[in-house]
Amino acid sequence: MTKEKKMARKARNAFYTNNARTQIECEFINDDNSISRAVINKLGSEGEGAENPDWAWVHEECGVDTIEANTRKKIQELQNVTHEKEATTDRMIGEELFNYKLKVFEMEEIRASRNTKMKSKIRRADDIMKVNLYAAALMAMELSAPEEVVEPVKPPVVDVPPPKKKTAPRKKKGLAHGKVRIVDTINDDKREK
Repeated sequence: MTKEKKMARKARNAFYTNNARTQIECEFINDDNSISRAVINKLGSEGEGAENPDWAWVHEECGVDTIEANTRKKIQELQNVTHEKEATTDRMIGEELFNYKLKVFEMEEIRASRNTKMKSKIRRADDIMKVNLYAAALMAMELSAPEEVVEPVKPPVVDVPPPKKKTAPRKKKGLAHGKVRIVDTINDDKREK
């Protein structure tokens, strides 16, 4: 390229594409205002040790500080995209796991099971393999269990105080046992019978 063509076009949005800082990607604004993207290697095609003339020109045009800032910005954008993809994947896996657990609990043997410990393990399982493992174990338990063995209900234990001792009735003063005092209030007559 001649020096005139290089001067007519502009470079912008340059950033390093590798950690060794030997490759730059940037946009060129051409004479006709068209925009093209290019990747420029530090070493030219003429042989080892020869620096690519476009490399030095892009550094002069954009500035090293701007290229470094653009590189950090590009790295942050890539990390954000990666985090968004991971979050989307985790959400999809979580929804898939939830729906799978619902299907497992629709099975008659598991739904009717009284084994709350194994059902709880199925609910807390964090991947499909564990759901399958716990569901298979519960199914094996349910299918090998004897038919409706009903244990007798034991009465609850209640603390009952010991019975009180019976005591003889108290004798009233002045009367013999079995005698009744009759009081005639009209005549002021008090007699025992």
